[in-house]
Amino acid sequence: MPETKNISQWFAARIVSSATLITKRLSYDGIHCYRTKFAPGIVFMRCTIAYASGLVSEYWGKIYFYLNPERKYPEPIPERQMNNFILVTSVSDDLIPLGEVTPELLKGDRVRVTGGLFEGAEGVIKRIKGDHRLIVSIDCFTAVATCFIRPEFLEKING
Repeated sequence: MPETKNISQWFAARIVSSATLITKRLSYDGIHCYRTKFAPGIVFMRCTIAYASGLVSEYWGKIYFYLNPERKYPEPIPERQMNNFILVTSVSDDLIPLGEVTPELLKGDRVRVTGGLFEGAEGVIKRIKGDHRLIVSIDCFTAVATCFIRPEFLEKING
């Protein structure tokens, strides 16, 4: 387990049974959770690796965290990616779920949205279904594409 085991970070988990019981437990423990229809069946939670490991032990077979494939512990989601994902998925229903992230999907110019509904979001601009759309992703996990964003609201960024 990494040395950051007592630092709260975002994690993704799939709850396969006892969802009501587990979500009540998360609420009781004060764990910040986020769910969206664009990642069905997934609950994103901000907690420590130690807490996540305790949930797995307590609810064995009922909750599965997405793991770091090399180290076999819950894989944290970078704060910046999670903030972008929450911003975009919480302000619009006009998104295209893209499923699992592939390197090909993220080829394009990195941009920041400077105005409009998605102001502050960062991602990659790519042509999908005839329009240039912003792709916001959580590495190797999931991505969504926004509706058309006016070019004057896009600022190219590095990295």
